[in-house]
Amino acid sequence: NENLNNLKEFQKEWMNIGHVPMDKKDKIYNDFKAAINRNFEKLKTTPSDKIDLRYKSKFESITDSPNADWAINKEMTFLNTKLSGLKNDIKLWENNIGFLAHSKNADILKEEFQKKIDSAKEQLASLQEKLSYLNSTKRNLKSKN
Repeated sequence: NENLNNLKEFQKEWMNIGHVPMDKKDKIYNDFKAAINRNFEKLKTTPSDKIDLRYKSKFESITDSPNADWAINKEMTFLNTKLSGLKNDIKLWENNIGFLAHSKNADILKEEFQKKIDSAKEQLASLQEKLSYLNSTKRNLKSKN
C-alpha cells in the first residue's frame, strides 16, 4: 500500500510539473510512463488488480487539474458507449444460440457463443465498476469545489 501510494504521489507530481518543451514532451512522457509501469509490475498484485490500479491512478492524478471534470465526463461517455455495445452483443449472441439446432457442430458453436457471452459479462462488470469509481470521483470533485 505504501508503494502504491508513492506511485500515486509521483503521478500527481507529474501532472503538476507544468510546461515541457514540445519537442521533448512525448519522449519525457513515454519515459515517465515506462518507469511507472515498471514499478507497478513490481507490486505483488494480480494482472486485473494492476489494470484497476493503473486506471484509478490515472484519474486520481488528474483530480487537481482544471480539466478533471471534462476528462472524467469524456471517459464516462466512452465507458457508457462500450457498455451499450457489449449489452447489444450479448443479446445478439444469446439470440443466436436460440436458433442453433442440436447437433455436434451446433453444440460447438453454442459453446463458442457462450464463451463470448461470459467474457462480455466479465467486461460489463469491469466497466460498471469503472463507471462507479468515476461517479464517486466526480462527486468528490464537486464536494471540493
